[in-house]
Amino acid sequence: AEQSSAWQAAASSIPTLRRTASSAPAKRAPSREFEQDEKTPMPELPDDSAAHALPPPELQPLKEAWWLVALDAVQTNRRLQIALASLLLMLGILALQPWRERPASLARIRRHPQQYDGRTVSVRGRVGDVFPIAGGFTYFLLSGRDTIVVFTHSHSPVMDQHLTVHGTISTGYLDGLPRQALFEDLP
Repeated sequence: AEQSSAWQAAASSIPTLRRTASSAPAKRAPSREFEQDEKTPMPELPDDSAAHALPPPELQPLKEAWWLVALDAVQTNRRLQIALASLLLMLGILALQPWRERPASLARIRRHPQQYDGRTVSVRGRVGDVFPIAGGFTYFLLSGRDTIVVFTHSHSPVMDQHLTVHGTISTGYLDGLPRQALFEDLP
């Protein structure tokens, strides 16, 4: 019969990797062959790549709405922001100003009597001769070479006083020529 032998440990069944001299990377000392010396200039290589390079692609311009471009400019451009703020401030000041009618020119009233007949206007000038009449005053208002007769019940004008008068133009005819008079509005 067979004899049984004593148990003996066998090799491990887990595989292991063995390192051999051929598979290990060799460590090399740094080579000074490719290092650039500061005193030696780098040799110029012929540029063959430019001849074989592809032309740059043709880019299309961006198509954005004009208001997007303007909004971006307002958000980023400090000078534009200051200019817009100044403009808005001036417009605000103008909007809050009381609008006054510009005084009409006596020369224009004299040249275009049909346009001004029955209209309320403002005229500016210097008081000439003053006459009391029917509880009021009549005076000549002089502006340059032009004159208009003014009737007033509101105040007593003083000769050579500069005034702006508001009233209604009335056209009458004397010797076949139109003559304008201003009836001052009561305050």
